[in-house]
Amino acid sequence: MRLGPEYSILDLSDGTEVERKPGGKFRRLLRDHRGFSLVLVTAILGITVTLGFVLSSIVLTDVRSSSLEMEAAQALAAADAGVELAAGWLRRRPSPPATLEPIEFARGLQIGDAAIDVTIIPDQQNRFNYLKRFTVQVAASSGNVVRSVSVDVRMASFSDYVYMTNDEGSGIIWYVTGDIIDGKLHSNDRLYIWGRPIFRGPVTSAASSFGKGGSYNPDFQAGYKLGVPRIDLPTLQEILANYQAYGSGNPFTIYSKRNKRAKLIFKVVGGVGKVAYSGWDRSGHAISGTVALDDLDGLIRVIGNVNVKGKIKGRVTVLAQRASGYGGNIHIRNDLRYAGADANGRPLPGCEDRLGLISQANIIIDNTGPNRHDVIIDAALLALGHSFTVEKYWSGGPRGTIKLWGSVSQDIRGPVGTFGRHGMTGYMKAYHYDQRLREQPPPYFPASGEYIVENWRQSDS
Repeated sequence: MRLGPEYSILDLSDGTEVERKPGGKFRRLLRDHRGFSLVLVTAILGITVTLGFVLSSIVLTDVRSSSLEMEAAQALAAADAGVELAAGWLRRRPSPPATLEPIEFARGLQIGDAAIDVTIIPDQQNRFNYLKRFTVQVAASSGNVVRSVSVDVRMASFSDYVYMTNDEGSGIIWYVTGDIIDGKLHSNDRLYIWGRPIFRGPVTSAASSFGKGGSYNPDFQAGYKLGVPRIDLPTLQEILANYQAYGSGNPFTIYSKRNKRAKLIFKVVGGVGKVAYSGWDRSGHAISGTVALDDLDGLIRVIGNVNVKGKIKGRVTVLAQRASGYGGNIHIRNDLRYAGADANGRPLPGCEDRLGLISQANIIIDNTGPNRHDVIIDAALLALGHSFTVEKYWSGGPRGTIKLWGSVSQDIRGPVGTFGRHGMTGYMKAYHYDQRLREQPPPYFPASGEYIVENWRQSDS
């Protein structure tokens, strides 16, 4: 800034201005910034304090939120544990609770850092059904959080599995490329797999590993678990007890002879499901006739061996028992197809038909002419004493595919064919689970001892 020859103003390095007067004398020009500095410092302190409060609030909120989340997780885990404890208690009982009153299973039970109350509520319809249902209610508290869980469970029957085996047999029976298992599979033994069979449902085994054949590459579309608990097959007495408790106690009964089988041919006459039968009565006199399935109380009891085939309209279970050291076998002579199914045996919407086949020995697909080009089986099968298998499975050429819609449970896994360098004999497997069997199995089909979770509900407080 220019003031004239006798005056000038200079800026020093620290920002101080000095004035030079005539004669070369300088004097400092003081400007008062103290008020401005005080305001600035005050503002900075205010901002700092505010930020401190904000940060403190955020930290406290985060800590509280984390604490609540941890307590909520602990409470929910404890609630799930309470459901498992109740289901395990039901599973271990020799018979389901007969009471219709709520069962106080646990009060204030400590699970980790949470406490739970558990109540088991029987379904009021249990008085009419041998497959019981229960609701397990659990309230779990951890700190300031309570989680309430309500789970509906039901007794499972052996018709819940598309394929269940107690023993895989002394020889190796393989699941191979081309096999399709469309549903839940369980074995109490080791499963052997060759190539790429397809398992569309969950697979469980009580064994700790799989037997692996060449090109082992199975397609587990719903996963698998090894080392799970065994599932024991029922006894004949348990099945008969179901009928005595919930049937009339007087089943339709026919007999076979040691070298002659009884026969059952299912058919539809005038829209009514019937069965034509032939065999012998208890005294050995030949009997035959036709009866409507709706008149049979749900059970046909055969003492000895029996042939079965035909079209089923209605609900019935065929039980084949051993007698005098022989019998207990069911022989499938031709297709067993529901009236409410398509040409391949798949149940159509609205189909109400159910067939159960329970043998004290074997269920056998006979080597008949009709069975040499595929066989359709709409049924829940249970071989208590031995196997579901194929007559002379090792001979001849390929017979096509077993197209099964239902379930298979057996004591010892039976072979249905062979494969190898010299070709194939018997059948490929296309086993499809009939989803309708979950809600309504064939009459008197036995419980498996397992409990299935049907509905899971949660409420927070």
